[in-house]
Amino acid sequence: MANHQRKLVLARMDEVFSTAAKERSQREDFVRDPHDTLSVPVWVLYEREKMHEAVNAERAALGLDPVSVLEVIKVENCAKGHVDYQRKFVLYCTELVFGDWGGP
Repeated sequence: MANHQRKLVLARMDEVFSTAAKERSQREDFVRDPHDTLSVPVWVLYEREKMHEAVNAERAALGLDPVSVLEVIKVENCAKGHVDYQRKFVLYCTELVFGDWGGP
């Protein structure tokens, strides 16, 4: 059952990211990342926030405490630069949901 539940959460997380990413063309302006010194497109912050909301919604459904946006940023940073960025980001966020992300 746990593996089935994980697959369902993974699919929901992928849907959240895919939906948010479809709006990139509407958020192309650059702003300063509040958690970094860099300027980034607004869509970066939007997608991060959507994933943060999704992680915490899934955690709440499991009776778990929320994670901070800094945890989502950590997994996002681990996914950056990979050809399969979306897949990795979604997978790592799913691991955050269950509290078993093993990254740095």
